[in-house]
Amino acid sequence: MRNGARIYRYMFLEILLAGIFIFPSRNEAFQLPPIELTLLQSLDSPGVIDLAWSFDGKYLAAGYADHKIRVWNSDDWSVEATIDCESHYTEASKLTWAPGQSNLAVGCLEVSDLVEVITINENLTITKINSFDQSVAWSPDGSYIAVPEKNGEVSIFSPSFQFLYTIGEAIPLSQFPDTGGIAYNGLKWSPNSNYLATIGKGQFTSITIWDLQTREPIHNADFAYDITWSPDGNTFAMALTDPNTGMSTLETWVTAPLQMIGSTVTSDSYNYPITSSDNQYIVYCEKDALYVYDSLTLERIDLQVVPSEDVISCSIYAMAWSSNSLLAVAQQGGIITIWEIGSGFPPLSCTLQVATSGELITAISTANSTPELDTICLTDNATYTFTTAHIPLNALPAITSEITIIGNGATLTRQAGSPLFGFFEVSAGGNLTLENLTLSGGDVGNDTGGALVNEGGTVTLNNVTFTNNHAHTGGAIDNESGSLTLIDSTFENNQADYGGAIDNDTGGTLSISGSAFTSNTADLDGGAIHNDGGTLTVTDSTFTSNTAGRYGGALDNTGQAILSGSTFSGNSASWSGGAIR
Repeated sequence: MRNGARIYRYMFLEILLAGIFIFPSRNEAFQLPPIELTLLQSLDSPGVIDLAWSFDGKYLAAGYADHKIRVWNSDDWSVEATIDCESHYTEASKLTWAPGQSNLAVGCLEVSDLVEVITINENLTITKINSFDQSVAWSPDGSYIAVPEKNGEVSIFSPSFQFLYTIGEAIPLSQFPDTGGIAYNGLKWSPNSNYLATIGKGQFTSITIWDLQTREPIHNADFAYDITWSPDGNTFAMALTDPNTGMSTLETWVTAPLQMIGSTVTSDSYNYPITSSDNQYIVYCEKDALYVYDSLTLERIDLQVVPSEDVISCSIYAMAWSSNSLLAVAQQGGIITIWEIGSGFPPLSCTLQVATSGELITAISTANSTPELDTICLTDNATYTFTTAHIPLNALPAITSEITIIGNGATLTRQAGSPLFGFFEVSAGGNLTLENLTLSGGDVGNDTGGALVNEGGTVTLNNVTFTNNHAHTGGAIDNESGSLTLIDSTFENNQADYGGAIDNDTGGTLSISGSAFTSNTADLDGGAIHNDGGTLTVTDSTFTSNTAGRYGGALDNTGQAILSGSTFSGNSASWSGGAIR
């Protein structure tokens, strides 16, 4: 440490929640322009009841009423795989992709063992899980998968499906002669993976929220049919129906200490919505027509459909918005249409625009003063040079709230000859997202995290480059605890004693996809990554010419690691594990 199962009818709950507490207020003068949807592809595919995109938008999975699962490859829209997933129920189990991986999991009935892993190709895996055909759920950080049991328990497994523990109390199946056991409509993790909500089905309609640190329930609500979480996972809302009056109520709660902070009477005539990958938009069907709403103001956004004569007649059951701005809609008549969000797609709005390093310091301090998400935008391709530390070993204030920094190609750099410091420190409870940014020249000497240290927060890096950073552990990043997600990022010429690019400690979760590690150096262990007791997932990444003085030229692993679809070339270590130890 440095010094210093979705429920189809009712998911419109998210729209109500957006207007109550989840989303920050946007400048009232800011008006989102129309969204342009261009028809990209039509797929003849009747009977679809669920759609889900892989994390990178490469694969689209479809679940069918006949219990088949089909996976389409968006490169050419060929069918990559078709599998059977038998079920007791008329609807198939919901589909869930592992975060940062092309690993599709689905709960089935006929799996003889716990899991049946079907490798389609080097990049695509389908995992059938014996969950008595109930919906399983990956945690948002990819560290766990929750599997419901028919006796009412929920089992928690590691990504490699090693059993960890159960929550809930087993109930004798003899109490359920007609149903064969308790059925769940779904499981919903909080975004910080600290809580899990179980949503009962049929005569078991209720919601129980579990604290996964204590493995004890913190709240149970009968006649509750859906729940949604705030982005930090510390607040939730539940929809309940009075069985006597039929009246629906939306309750909002905070988790610690648990207390209700609001209650609103609502209508119960909602359809199934989805949200865009950046949470700016809510999309849902109303009387078979597709509508898009601003998630902050709940105002309807105009759609410009190309070609104009096309009509989107959607099913309330199946839509999915990909991370690369593709909208899949299961339309009436058995057609899946794929719509591309065109260049008119509005960019993320900026809370604060900064032009100098001093302004960036002030902007982060301002953002930390409020719990709402703040988006700080940097000047296109600008260089922000720092000559002194703002706090010990950091050029910037510690991140204590939810902050997104849009780099727009900018670079943060430490001027040569300046005192030792890095750039970012994320405190426990802090949430930092960096996009399209370069961090260069950070140096903390014998301390940790040359450019960034995560001390228990949540960090997401999308298209971020780290070059020429130095530390004792984690030349670029030290993930001491908390969650760190890397997407399409680059690490080059970083240096440390342990973890030339990244050190991932016990209690840390590191997920890497589509990233490149080149010419990073560890004087001792882990030329690129030193996974020192943490949980590591690497997908579709490259490790080239990384070196270690002792072990693991690319990766030195003493924790739990899953690697898939990645390439290792030209890495070396003096003692053992030229690529991986």
